[in-house]
Amino acid sequence: MAGKDARFEVHVSSVQEYDLSDWNDEFIKENLNYDSQADMEASIRQELEENAQTEAESDWQYSLVEQVLSGSEYELVDSDEEQYIDLMMSEYETYAAATGMELDDYLGTYLGVTEEQLREMYRATARLRVQMTLAFHEIAQQEDLTVTDEEYESRLSELAQQYGYDDPADVEAVYSEAMIREELIQKKAMSLIVENAVRTE
Repeated sequence: MAGKDARFEVHVSSVQEYDLSDWNDEFIKENLNYDSQADMEASIRQELEENAQTEAESDWQYSLVEQVLSGSEYELVDSDEEQYIDLMMSEYETYAAATGMELDDYLGTYLGVTEEQLREMYRATARLRVQMTLAFHEIAQQEDLTVTDEEYESRLSELAQQYGYDDPADVEAVYSEAMIREELIQKKAMSLIVENAVRTE
């Protein structure tokens, strides 16, 4: 919807003004669940540092993946890319169905694109995911990485808890066993890459 005009009607339920004249340790302890201003500042500082560390670690792992992919050769099959694109498009098909619209009408109304245009926009991402899958599978094969039944069942339980399923088996109706095992083997391959990488900074 970039560049399109939009109009919103807003109902204001209440208006509040904060009086900071009593901003002291006692106020902070009573209202913000910290023992003191120093405690609050230390907690916020720690959270910011942890977020920065997580972001730096994510950037470093992404650079490792780029190095692995750039040093690999692939035999890409168009149908593999199309499967990933289909998977990403299915999200919009769900949105369109929920609004009672045809997919093309939904995409035109809310994104300003056709189905073909959106598929092309996703093509580079799909190609990258296919490359990652091939590279990680090769690593898993060379290093004899496997997913045990216990690891699979544990991940199934995690997903059930995450998405509110009472029975972990219900998760398999949404995420197939093959998809879950694929996720786990790729995580193992990524962990192996990280463990064997040498930081240069």
